[in-house]
Amino acid sequence: MGSSMDTADDLSQRLEALTRVAPGVGAMVLREGQVIARTVAGVRIAGRPDLVRLGDAWHIGSCTKAMTATVLARLQAQGRVDLGAGLGEALPGVPMHPALAHMPLRAVLRHEAGIRRDPHWSVFARLRATRAPIIEQRRHLAALALADRPLAKAGYSNLGYIVLGAVIEAAMGMPWERALEREVFAPLGMLGAGFGAPLFPAPVGHSAGRSGWHPKPPGPWSDNPRLYGPAGRVHLPLADWARFSAVHLGAGPVGYLAAPLLREMHRAGRTGYAAGWGTGTLRDGTPLLRHTGTNTMWFADIRLLPTKGIGVAVVCNAFSPALRERVLGVTDEMVSAFQIAPDALAHTRH
Repeated sequence: MGSSMDTADDLSQRLEALTRVAPGVGAMVLREGQVIARTVAGVRIAGRPDLVRLGDAWHIGSCTKAMTATVLARLQAQGRVDLGAGLGEALPGVPMHPALAHMPLRAVLRHEAGIRRDPHWSVFARLRATRAPIIEQRRHLAALALADRPLAKAGYSNLGYIVLGAVIEAAMGMPWERALEREVFAPLGMLGAGFGAPLFPAPVGHSAGRSGWHPKPPGPWSDNPRLYGPAGRVHLPLADWARFSAVHLGAGPVGYLAAPLLREMHRAGRTGYAAGWGTGTLRDGTPLLRHTGTNTMWFADIRLLPTKGIGVAVVCNAFSPALRERVLGVTDEMVSAFQIAPDALAHTRH
């Protein structure tokens, strides 16, 4: 596994250091799509003795975006969606600004469309209060998001991925959640994956307070609203994340995604984002895919080097800005253990 991290025990030592500043953590290392190290440390709930277990689920926040993008790639391969088509064609009957009507789906995937980063949170509450089916709520939110002229400076957009969720629903006639189960979870054997905060006895998310970590048990305030799903609402055990990551390392099931389509997904646009991934390069020019995710109660960081077949990820059942930096440091160490120095990483996004 590299000269400085040859065993799972060594990986465990790195995680034990993180448990001094977080309740529970987990990590995995992939090579050629196979897990070569996977471990967890700490507790499920701060202040309680119940230890995290290898099979426990973790919330991965915005790392969900790569899964939404993967559904769209699958639909492209099936001829049900054209990623080069405009939003107007993909969402017939939804009124929108002319500039966005002609905006290709590929631009939304790469955060190039100029859609606002987030809707006002009151919009979520108002739509939820209607009790309309989730497909109707997302379609209405898409109409709100697309009514205005695109922003002059395009950038990272959670709202854009909610719009893409509405595109998936229009193409498949089913909620985004069911589409993700059908196109990602089921064919990849991700039996432990689900939506929202994981249920007991899985780890519980935590927010930071002056008196320490405050657990957020499963319930209405333990995650973003369901509408938010396509932008960041998946939970899963590390083994399932490895199955998904293997696809983007080019080691997924035969026929799941053709290599040319996978390369297209990984190609960065003018904002530096690919389809569901941030991008960067190593000093030697090796392409890097990267994303972090948080709902402010969990944190996840994943990095993939598809041309080398290498992937590393760290998860945590808590979030604070300081903890984020500590986790990123551990991920740096894991990358370094493959004889890739942390300072060899070029500028990366998410």
